[in-house]
Amino acid sequence: MARAQLSAEQATAALESMRQRGGALDTAVLEEVPLTEAELLRALGEVSGRRTLDLLEFELNREVSSVVPPQIAEQLGVVPLWEEPDAVHLACAYPPSEGSLQQISSLIKKRVEAWICLEVRIRDWLGALYGAPLSDRHASLLDRLNAARATPARKRPVASFSEATTLEQTLRQQLGDKLPAATSSPLNNAYQNGHVDSEWTLAEARAALQGAMNDRDEIIQVALRFTRQTFDFGAVFAVLRGSASLWAVRGDFPEPQRVSLSIPLDAASVFRTVCTTGRSYAGPMPPDPLTRGFLEQLGRSPRTIFLFPVEVSGRLVAIVYGDCAQRPMSRRGLSDFLLFCQDLPAAFQELILRRRPQAPTAHLQPASAGGSVAPESLSRLVWAVPDDGDEQTPVKARAKNPSPAAARFRPDFAALLRTLTGPDPDQRAQVLEELARFPQAAADKLILHFPGPTAWSRLPVVELPHAEELGPIPGALAFLGEPAATALAPLLDSKDLDTRYFALLTAGSLASPELLDGIFRALLAPEAAISSAARAAASAFRGDPEFNRALEQLRQELSSPDPNRGLLAAQALDALATQPVSGSAPVAAESS
Repeated sequence: MARAQLSAEQATAALESMRQRGGALDTAVLEEVPLTEAELLRALGEVSGRRTLDLLEFELNREVSSVVPPQIAEQLGVVPLWEEPDAVHLACAYPPSEGSLQQISSLIKKRVEAWICLEVRIRDWLGALYGAPLSDRHASLLDRLNAARATPARKRPVASFSEATTLEQTLRQQLGDKLPAATSSPLNNAYQNGHVDSEWTLAEARAALQGAMNDRDEIIQVALRFTRQTFDFGAVFAVLRGSASLWAVRGDFPEPQRVSLSIPLDAASVFRTVCTTGRSYAGPMPPDPLTRGFLEQLGRSPRTIFLFPVEVSGRLVAIVYGDCAQRPMSRRGLSDFLLFCQDLPAAFQELILRRRPQAPTAHLQPASAGGSVAPESLSRLVWAVPDDGDEQTPVKARAKNPSPAAARFRPDFAALLRTLTGPDPDQRAQVLEELARFPQAAADKLILHFPGPTAWSRLPVVELPHAEELGPIPGALAFLGEPAATALAPLLDSKDLDTRYFALLTAGSLASPELLDGIFRALLAPEAAISSAARAAASAFRGDPEFNRALEQLRQELSSPDPNRGLLAAQALDALATQPVSGSAPVAAESS
């Protein structure tokens, strides 16, 4: 109703139909309102907060029919989709019964992952899997829906080696030197002898991945080859400084248009969804214009898409993408590919550990006793990205000492803010240059909207992230330099934990002396995310005389009568002090 797709009268009629005839609300709505299945699924996903699937887009997986007994499946209105070693994915109607899902989980001794699907499609699958009779009501509705969506089936086309090479040449002509060199390896090896690679089993793909852990490009090539067994098109995106950057592609390529190298993860898109939730997405292409526009630039207009976030030590380093243009997505293929994707974090972790000795040590904190890698360093180690922060120094210098003409300059800030938080990376960069012309006024206005849109979650951190990763507004404040520090300082003690958390991390990027006191106060905050953010921010001040003074004050907290305060002080000193801190271990032991 909020989207004006359903009137109050239609809603009343649907509710009355459900009261009289039973069944799920989505069935009653489809009978009363000419909505598409995609529109209704989108609404069900928003209302339920769960992932949705359009079952018509996927092949029936008969091999998992025995996972749920027929009587229970029909009684509860669920069908199994695919199985993992520790979980079963089920299609269920809205609203899902938590009690029923728990009952199934206890019965099969596995975790249950629920996907919201339309009741009429579930009833159709129940008939195909278990022979359950389809009521006249559902049969009639199913005939109407299928007739509205009738599309000719097609086989997977076989692309030639020359077609793959043409795409690479086109991308390089349009992007110039911006296209990562790694793209050439998967593309040049995408096809052998003029035809698609022979298919792997899941075990063979895992074995190939295990043998590729010494080389990043080989890991990507293995992933993309296995992607093509389920999807028409596959891609790998490198997650760098708050953006998902196209790194390698493989599949059926129409003539591409101008290709944007990256998509910002703080702007609304399905890429942001998988980033913030840490969960894969499989289903119809979402309606958001950023996702649709980005895929159209790649020459893609798929029916179904799949994204898998690759996380290492809680930090997103890559996104694997696949899509099907016309044909349904294979449930068996998707099941195997999901299992394969779950091995990718370990592959990247192994790659990081092997590359770590050659990484630039200036960007690394010492590893912990367990040998883990600091999260901030992960993307740099995988994608070998240099620190280009010094490239902005001339702009920051102008920001500190604006000319009188610049000081009088007052553009339309609302328009600049819309562009800064919009999806176009090039336009964002232009806005930063504009804001640098009146830095103090810009900082004072930006701080009113802090932290703004973000794909970063308030979780404990090990190292300081780049300000751009936190979102466009923290990134802009870090770009403005010293003038932004004055505006940011009051937020270091904000009662809103989200605001304080992002302010601390942004303060670390600014590294202004006037922010140091607020950062050190936060070192003793009881919230784990806040104190960790303070430790990460404080590490940027090493070598500052005020930093050493603050360390001495922190040491005095070791003898605090409050054991929690003493423990937090010990943790901070352990992370920040260049020399071992005597007495910190006994405090930690006493507190525990």
